[in-house]
Amino acid sequence: MRNEALRAGALLTVCLIALAHAAPATTYSRDQLIEDVRELVRVIEQTHPDPFVRCGGRIAYYRVFQEVIASIPEAGATLDEFVHIVRPLIGVVGDGHTGICYDYPVNVSRPGGVPLSLGVIEESLYVSGVRHGDDPDLIGARLLSVEGVPLAELCLRQRRVMGAENRYHVLRLLAGKWLYYKPFLRDILPEWEDERSLRVALELPTGEIREVEYASPTYMTRMEEPSSCVDPPQTGASGFVWTFWDADRTTAYLRVDHMSYYREAYEIWRAAGSRDVSDEELAAIPSATESFRELVIEMRAAGTETLIVDLRQNEGGHSLMADILLNFLYPREVFLAAQTHHVAAGGGTIRRYSEQYFAGLPNESIEDFAGAGAVPMAVGEYDFSAEFTDPAKRACLLGQEGTPAFLSDWYRLAPTFYAEYLSEEYAGHYTPENVLVVTTATTYSSGFTLAEYLYLAGATLVGTPSGQSANCYGEIIWWELSNTGLAGGVSGTQYIIFPEDAELGQVLPVHYPLTYEKLASYGFDPNASLRYALEIAGTAR
Repeated sequence: MRNEALRAGALLTVCLIALAHAAPATTYSRDQLIEDVRELVRVIEQTHPDPFVRCGGRIAYYRVFQEVIASIPEAGATLDEFVHIVRPLIGVVGDGHTGICYDYPVNVSRPGGVPLSLGVIEESLYVSGVRHGDDPDLIGARLLSVEGVPLAELCLRQRRVMGAENRYHVLRLLAGKWLYYKPFLRDILPEWEDERSLRVALELPTGEIREVEYASPTYMTRMEEPSSCVDPPQTGASGFVWTFWDADRTTAYLRVDHMSYYREAYEIWRAAGSRDVSDEELAAIPSATESFRELVIEMRAAGTETLIVDLRQNEGGHSLMADILLNFLYPREVFLAAQTHHVAAGGGTIRRYSEQYFAGLPNESIEDFAGAGAVPMAVGEYDFSAEFTDPAKRACLLGQEGTPAFLSDWYRLAPTFYAEYLSEEYAGHYTPENVLVVTTATTYSSGFTLAEYLYLAGATLVGTPSGQSANCYGEIIWWELSNTGLAGGVSGTQYIIFPEDAELGQVLPVHYPLTYEKLASYGFDPNASLRYALEIAGTAR
């Protein structure tokens, strides 16, 4: 079974929405903090499929562990101070789904860091918005340094404090929190000694280099961005919406901001025991199956030439939505080719059945898997049944007629979609001539899965590459430390989509990258990548 009940979204998103809290004033003793550090290391070592591979091996990791222990003050530390100390143990794992769910207390009105709205463009950061009343000439300027520390060095330091998938993920983390809020900025900028001011070097669109010194903290009223020439529809609570962009219905537009509130996901979560939802509650939740079926019916009737799938803000959710959309857009053979690409390539999924894994799934136990294969399973071991490095195994699975069992067993848990899938009435009902997928560095986790499946089915990607890697870890297992109560998540599963191409496995490329020059030509419009897709579609407004 392809169980994704715990791969329910990007760790960063969950932390920001659900688990951020203010630090208590309690000071924990050094002994208590050492116990928690050791507990955290045990959780990572016993749960993560391969925690040391990206940090140089076990010895390198335990060197960081000892450095962390040595840096704990004799007088102990508060939770804020402890988080700052312990971050390297998470960062060096190099996994975006393994992290600490904790926000330092921040003052939203006086964030204390760089008082600019920053966006990711190519492999740099640019000023996408300025504080109301500040110099509008800074819009579009590229960030060069903060307190004399170049952006390249800040990127290296960012990797040490929070796991990142690729270079775009690092830039996204910097732009989102680590440069904007003072407590996070302290994590990566020890040179910042006089915190009453902050020096930022920028390269303006004219080529002029300008150093700006801001008082710290700066009072923030509101950010001002350039006005946009397009006004895409809002998704509301469901996270997804579709419409026709033009009166002639030549271009359809599907926006998916998240994949966390649709009926089919809740059906799978209920089957796994991680959601207690009644039939009546399920019926009231928007269905991706029903919505996407209506989309392809309407597109076919109109002879729509282009479908734009907007994933710019999509940080994750449940990835079944990707399967649902592909089912309606592409013929069954194309659908199955995308779904089994990892099989044909010799990749697959390797899940580790740790104690923490089963603690989060009350309806499952090791006994459900112990006798399923040739090798008896025990807690802490690995399930290689969904890995396809063996050519004979690949040939056997790909040679089967119909839907592979690992897909149908999963779809069966979502009755709304499964009935539609079995009927095949609307399978591949309509494929527009152009399917354009707009991504940014923020497109992440299951949002990335949707982009990836469309890419494999032949869609065209536009914008900035995702901060998620195709060859990655996921399926978050939650942990909480005994003394401090510090909480977070650790990956329990490895996903390999492109086993023979390390670069493709790290960064899924876009066919039409939004360059700085292209962004500037749109006047640094916040919807620049969408405008680029509309331009490509020939329906620019």
